[in-house]
Amino acid sequence: MDAISKKPVCILLEKSPRRWSEHLRRKLSLSYKLICVDAYAIIHHSGYRILSDELNRIIDDSSATVVFFSIDYFYGIDVEFISGINQSVQKVLVTFDDLSLHSFNSITATSCDLVLTADPLSRLKYLEKGIDAVYFPLESSKTIYRNLGREKKIDVLFFGNTKLADRQYYIDFLREKGLRIEVYGEVTNYLGESELVQKICESHIVLNFSKTGLLGKEQVQESHHRYLWQVKGRIIEVGLCRTVCVSEYAPGLELLYSDAELPTFRTPEECHILLSNLLSHDKKREEIANRIYRRTLSEYEDLPIMSIVGKALSNQRDKQNQRGANLLATPYWYRKLRLRVRLQHLSGKVREKVYEINNEVFRSNGRMNYLKIMLLIDIVAWSVYDQFLKRFLRHS
Repeated sequence: MDAISKKPVCILLEKSPRRWSEHLRRKLSLSYKLICVDAYAIIHHSGYRILSDELNRIIDDSSATVVFFSIDYFYGIDVEFISGINQSVQKVLVTFDDLSLHSFNSITATSCDLVLTADPLSRLKYLEKGIDAVYFPLESSKTIYRNLGREKKIDVLFFGNTKLADRQYYIDFLREKGLRIEVYGEVTNYLGESELVQKICESHIVLNFSKTGLLGKEQVQESHHRYLWQVKGRIIEVGLCRTVCVSEYAPGLELLYSDAELPTFRTPEECHILLSNLLSHDKKREEIANRIYRRTLSEYEDLPIMSIVGKALSNQRDKQNQRGANLLATPYWYRKLRLRVRLQHLSGKVREKVYEINNEVFRSNGRMNYLKIMLLIDIVAWSVYDQFLKRFLRHS
């Protein structure tokens, strides 16, 4: 019997495949025989009820032991949907943007046995609520991100979207101070995976920014502030390439690295001083590069991370009957957002829309009350607005 057939089966429910999906699939495939399910494709064709039925059918047919739900911003798959999935399997919520979504996710997570989050601070927030969680970076495979031993010919490298927050201001400031910075963006001057690794390995220093983009467009807000300071996956990628990373400060970094492994700055002036100092000290750069490499490889690479996930799930096997025990009630705003998104996804499917409204407003929790009346009024008003907006955009 080969190694793959010996692995337990797991199901990965994705909202829809994205360009980064391969990282998650590769990671899970280290420990499981993986079955991927495209949630949106099934919902768009048949609705949420069929998705639930299909997921339960696959569990029965495959003898899957775990279902991973990778559903950031896909609010239709919620605490009740996950609770309706076969109770014999372990359920894991996977989130890579919990900094913006924690309020919603922390309710959904009460139907799960474990949360995998790319935000180390969010892990503590889940533990605070009695929900087991593991730090789970996305781009962390040593088979992709590795030291190629290339000649260092780039002083400072930045790759990513320069339009977010004040990134361009930082870059312009540093260039005005005489530093040579090569920039590769997500839209223009885009680098493929192999090209990116080459550029990292050719760089003395890679620059990392921590501020998020503007949060005003998101439907669920963790903060009313302009920016949040977030741990970025860029640091893991650079660390595995045995290259120095200099990062803008974020509080979550203190949980992952020491200053000796990851030097940080808080202002453009501090950034300039730090970069200038490191560029003039070859031995110091080499020491920092070796330290961040050792830490990243031993603790945050795919293999050690999946080992931690396996142990966490093993510890949770006897606790499945505790799902939802710490949730008092599903709040109104959560139910409203869930229903709105479901109705959006069911465009053209009148029967399924009627079912969702009937199930949410008239069937759940018995008799009608003022919250249900408010929810019904909201959905009617929102539906009228949504149809008007679609017609306006179609004819504009």
